[in-house]
Amino acid sequence: MEGKRRRRRLQPRLRSSFCRSGWEMISRRIGAGLPAPICVGVHALFAEGAYADLVAAGAARVVTCNTVPHASNALDVTDLLADAVQEVQQG
Repeated sequence: MEGKRRRRRLQPRLRSSFCRSGWEMISRRIGAGLPAPICVGVHALFAEGAYADLVAAGAARVVTCNTVPHASNALDVTDLLADAVQEVQQG
């Protein structure tokens, strides 16, 4: 019983490097019996309708890095990339 209570309190986070269709994230949630997940993608490369499909499937939030402009951008990696470029340039 304790395991079931704990599982209900946990909010899953689903991640994917490329969002594309969103179905990978959606399929992981279906039938899991867990609260609505937060879907995290590195690059907001959604196929047509995929973002809307994730939201319609019950995602609590869809979050991506700002590497590709999109409404889901919430993770700013500008400084990380700038530092990496500077390191490469300095050799």
